[in-house]
Amino acid sequence: WALPVSLITAELSCAWPCNGGYVIFMFRAFGYFWSFQVGWWSVVGAFANQASYVLLGISYIQTLMVDEMDDWAKLMIVCIFIVLVVAINFFGLEAVGVADQILAILVLMPFVVVFFWGIGNAEPKTWGETLPPGQLQSGILLSNVLWNMLGFAAAGTVAGEVKNPQRTYPLAMILSIVLVICNYELPLLVSMGREYVQWDQWSSGTLGEVAGDICGKWMAYWIAVATVASNLSMLVSGVSSTARVTYGMSSIGLAPRSFAFVIKKTGAPYLSVLFISAGTGVVAAFFALRKGSDAFNLLVEAATLLGALPIAAQCIAFLYLRKIEPNTHRPFCIPGGWWVAVPMVVIPIATLLYLIVQASTFALLMCAGAIGLGMFLFTAYFVVERCSALKTVKKMA
Repeated sequence: WALPVSLITAELSCAWPCNGGYVIFMFRAFGYFWSFQVGWWSVVGAFANQASYVLLGISYIQTLMVDEMDDWAKLMIVCIFIVLVVAINFFGLEAVGVADQILAILVLMPFVVVFFWGIGNAEPKTWGETLPPGQLQSGILLSNVLWNMLGFAAAGTVAGEVKNPQRTYPLAMILSIVLVICNYELPLLVSMGREYVQWDQWSSGTLGEVAGDICGKWMAYWIAVATVASNLSMLVSGVSSTARVTYGMSSIGLAPRSFAFVIKKTGAPYLSVLFISAGTGVVAAFFALRKGSDAFNLLVEAATLLGALPIAAQCIAFLYLRKIEPNTHRPFCIPGGWWVAVPMVVIPIATLLYLIVQASTFALLMCAGAIGLGMFLFTAYFVVERCSALKTVKKMA
């Protein structure tokens, strides 16, 4: 999934280096209707995806507390997350990048320590253990794995603000894949190597507790703080990239013009940032107050399905643009011609189809609702624009 999506994004972003990502690529390939649909799916998926970062942050903050967190405390944390995200994004994409680099170092350090501290005592025989077949929920498993890999296509939304994209994109994509795999796999190998691991007791905060058992209580606190920082970092990047989607939609007339208004000093599309942040905050607050332990999994499953839709659409646009615009200069082009390009598109689309088959009713309903509402909004937009154009013609007559 990650390698095909990242390379496809790199090629498209180098060929058309402007803000908007999938919206711009779909517009060039298939016109206004599908460009609007993909933009809408991206925005709705981003609300769910980014809200899941807030929920995960709350769950790790809870591990630092003795008493159960009440609803007001959860709402306070949601507000703090959103205010910080808005403030950082208002300073522009360069500030977002600097903040993410600092947070990335803070996030990676404890996991490196856990790996080298605990790998000598890990029991490899436990690595093959899993839940009994009847308890293994493959749909939730796949959703969680893909949820961690959804960000590669979002990199294309900021192409207009990337220097030397033909070098930056391929290098950044490959390095990101390596770092993501190492950051997840290495600490998990150590944590899964504990003989007392009870898989049915694992939840979103368990990794920190296991790390505390390996290195000491201080590591549990460090992991919790690092994970909160990680989720803040992903939230900052997510809002930044999604704000460029609405910016791109506005630039081609598919969203209110105000979404393209920017702060002159920093270039940040401030109304787009506020809109995406507000939507994320509402979804995060709703699920944070939801009773039961399934809120996070439901949100991740819906976010993954909605996030995979525009990625699959981008893959189709990638093939079609190669066909209709073969002479367009592509500073970075995936080698191998159609023999490589077609299989690269098949992999993400096949994964999406399997995800749909395994999805819960909640995720399917949310996805269907988003698709239906997107078609209604485009129809309403078309009618309003037509009526406005007719009024203008009558006045001129």
